[in-house]
Amino acid sequence: ACDSRRVLEAVPLALYAVESRLTGQEYDLSAFENPENLKLKHAILMAFDPFTNAELRKEAEEEYGWNLDDGAELEAYYQRPVQCVLRILDSAKKWIKERGSDSYFNFISAFIPPRTSRRMEKWTGRFPSRRRGTRIELMWTKVPTEAASFLSGGQQYGNAPSGRDGFRH
Repeated sequence: ACDSRRVLEAVPLALYAVESRLTGQEYDLSAFENPENLKLKHAILMAFDPFTNAELRKEAEEEYGWNLDDGAELEAYYQRPVQCVLRILDSAKKWIKERGSDSYFNFISAFIPPRTSRRMEKWTGRFPSRRRGTRIELMWTKVPTEAASFLSGGQQYGNAPSGRDGFRH
């Protein structure tokens, strides 16, 4: 079974993947990788990384005009998602410190939707559109079923109370 401490391992692995994309530098992180944190790293990257999630890349480039082959645009694209992932890391640290190793997953389980198919859905994300210079909705993936099960420790998901933001404490 997995506990919330895997977040403390998977987030840095995901951030190193982003840095590798931006700088071209490769890192040997094999000493820090295990099946649990690699699965969670993949789930994190599926949410925002256009190189992990081909449908997201297609949407970002074709619908919103991002040139993800341009280093400056790629860096601009990653700016907000990286800030969000760092916020997740801070939140996980807080919950683990205050309430123990399963506390972060217990906390977020109220904000994860019930298991669904692997299809894509549009969730609201605020990123600038390169083509129109306006704000847009960014396509975020639902977490793949096996990753969602991993995130919840196999538990049934709850529903977030109305008006609650999962990242505010």
